[in-house]
Amino acid sequence: MKVSPLTLLPLLAGVGSAVPVGMSKRQQNLDLDILQFALTLEHLENVFYKEALQKFDQDAFEAAGFDAHFFNNMLFIVQDEEKHVQLLSGALTAAGATPVQACKYNFGITDINSFVTLSTILEGVGTSAYLGGAPLLQNKDILTTAGAILVVEALHTSQQRAPIGLVPAANDLGTPLDANSVFTLASAFITECPAGNAPLPFKANPKLSVDTSSCPAAGAAPPAPAGTVSPAVHSSGVAPPAAASTHSAKNKRSIHIQTGLVGLIDPTKVNNAAAAPPAPPAAAPPSPPSPPAAGNGGKVTAAQPCPFASQGQQISFKGESEIPAGSFVTFVSGLSVTSTQATISGQSASASVPAGIMGQSYVFITNKEITDNKLAADAILMGPAILEVQPPAAAVDFSVL
Repeated sequence: MKVSPLTLLPLLAGVGSAVPVGMSKRQQNLDLDILQFALTLEHLENVFYKEALQKFDQDAFEAAGFDAHFFNNMLFIVQDEEKHVQLLSGALTAAGATPVQACKYNFGITDINSFVTLSTILEGVGTSAYLGGAPLLQNKDILTTAGAILVVEALHTSQQRAPIGLVPAANDLGTPLDANSVFTLASAFITECPAGNAPLPFKANPKLSVDTSSCPAAGAAPPAPAGTVSPAVHSSGVAPPAAASTHSAKNKRSIHIQTGLVGLIDPTKVNNAAAAPPAPPAAAPPSPPSPPAAGNGGKVTAAQPCPFASQGQQISFKGESEIPAGSFVTFVSGLSVTSTQATISGQSASASVPAGIMGQSYVFITNKEITDNKLAADAILMGPAILEVQPPAAAVDFSVL
């Protein structure tokens, strides 16, 4: 079903001059501010992709290692962003507001590889923005519309991450981000906006960036261990996915053994099968794969500023001014907010990446340790910086059914 601005007219009834029942004028204005901010981000993404398409054609993408399938899927992303701009603009107009117009931007696009990597970052920030803004929306119809856009932004993120070797969904939960933090990240690309754009009630935080000299080199990064499947015996009768199978003549069932799991699964006990010849001695486990850095058959590498960060590694961050003594480095990933006492030297702060931080994560300098998973604006001194953290190996437990 195609959604048009006209579709939102009944949804937004009362959001203009009249105030819906139970909704104050202040709440109404906040909803419109959030819609304007969402439109600001959609404009940014729309222009970002279209600038790239003006610089690089399909042949250029294929020469860089991205096939025709990737290019065609990317065209659908651009079309989506364009429709989001039209949808939000129409909704604001219907509500009696003047939609903000696109600004002028500097994305620093010099090559296709860095463009695709930046696309994963921007899509991730967009997803976090919608997720963080959702609890602030008072009008439930607007909330539904925002949620519908959020789903598509998350799909875009995964779609762009996979070809450059990043885990598409590196965290089992999305990461919400507050409006000031999103504005901090978006403003880094904005050089000028039309004078007629309505001012937004958000402000940028002092900037924080990853000190790339502290990032491990590709060869120095700890390799990611292979994924695991457990337990060895499945009393429920449900076995791991099959890569090889041994048939029991007694009950005609198949015993499925994942390739590479010989020695971890006892074929005489799975699915109540009859005894089978003992498995050959387990071979030495294969060398674990290197950290995800290449996609499309190894032709494409991630252009992340710190693509090999992993849990437990010491990473440094640079503030735009001197970092106060006693500050914390606070990591936000999924619904986890974890603070670590920082080692501080002037404008630099370093800390080890905590457990539970994975995928595209956000890093702040805070004036206190966050212990309740709630990062309040008054605790933020600088940030966020964006840090891509390699997730631990996947572990599948077949006792959870």
